[in-house]
Amino acid sequence: QLQILLDCSDGELARWKGVSSPAGVYLDRVAHWVTETLLPIALGVRADEPLLGLVIAVLVLWIKGESALVTVARAQSGLPPAADTQAVAAPRPGLLARARRALRRLPFYRAFVAVEFTLLALVASFFDDGSRVLVVALIPVAAVTVIGHLVAILVSGRLK
Repeated sequence: QLQILLDCSDGELARWKGVSSPAGVYLDRVAHWVTETLLPIALGVRADEPLLGLVIAVLVLWIKGESALVTVARAQSGLPPAADTQAVAAPRPGLLARARRALRRLPFYRAFVAVEFTLLALVASFFDDGSRVLVVALIPVAAVTVIGHLVAILVSGRLK
C-alpha cells in the first residue's frame, strides 16, 4: 500500500512540477516490478503455500517482461516506440479478435496489478482458507495470461 501511495504521489508531483526523466521512468517501473512480484510471494507465505506464491511471482515477471521486450525489440530493430493506441494493440480481424473482445468483459489479467491484487487478498483474508484458495486460483489465471499476452503481442501491430 505504501508503494501505491508513493507511486501516485511522485507521479502527481512530477506532473505538477512539469518534470520527467528517464531515471524517474526507470525507477517507477522498477518499483512496479518489485511490488507486483512481492505481492504474490507474500500471499503465498500467508496461505502457507510459498512455492505457489513464487510460481505466481515468476509468471507476473514473465508478463511484465513480455511488455518491456516489445520496446527492446523495436529499439534493437531501429524502430521508434510503438504508439500506445488501440489500433496498434488490436489483433488482426478473426477468431482471436473476437475472443479478445469477449474476454475484455472479464479483465482477469488485472488481478496481477498491485491495487487489484491487494483488494483480492483483502477479500480472501475474510474467509477461512481464502488466501490459499486465491493462490491456487491465480496459478492458472497467470498461466493463461502469460500465453494470451504473448499471442496478443505477436498478432498485434506492436512489433511491426
